[in-house]
Amino acid sequence: MGYTHFWYRPQILDGEKFEAAAVDFERVFRAWKERSPGQTLTNKEFRGTRVQDLEINSRLVYFNGGCETFMIGRISDGRVKADGLVFEFCKTAALPYDLPVMCCLLVFKHHFGDGFKVSSNGRDPEWTPAYKLVKEVLDYPENWRFSEGHEEDGIWVDSYLVAEAGIPA
Repeated sequence: MGYTHFWYRPQILDGEKFEAAAVDFERVFRAWKERSPGQTLTNKEFRGTRVQDLEINSRLVYFNGGCETFMIGRISDGRVKADGLVFEFCKTAALPYDLPVMCCLLVFKHHFGDGFKVSSNGRDPEWTPAYKLVKEVLDYPENWRFSEGHEEDGIWVDSYLVAEAGIPA
């Protein structure tokens, strides 16, 4: 499948929290662009119309850096699973836009907590630059790490991003 990030979220995300997450992510994205001035995003077609390279507003966070489009909408059109969450993913192939994808997932994890589960083909070493950039720009109190995957009732349960206080980032 390729290097991919996965998340599980409610079909409808709280509007105030979504807007706060979008504002925070925009700050992180700007910091990333300042440090990576040569990095460009693609201008791809989305649902029949051309969109900007980057769209961040109270309803949508959208961008593409060359592999798949990363998008978190306040309302997902994905199928709601039995646990009440929608499964979404973005294959980045570890291209340079992978860093803002990881940062955005951290920001949404911060704002939505346990209601927003993040998993990834990458682990803490690959995520360390995102941990550091988000911490530097937003100074969130969390220190993130991936939990250990484990078997539960004969089924493999993947590791998820968890936030803890008191662990050095």
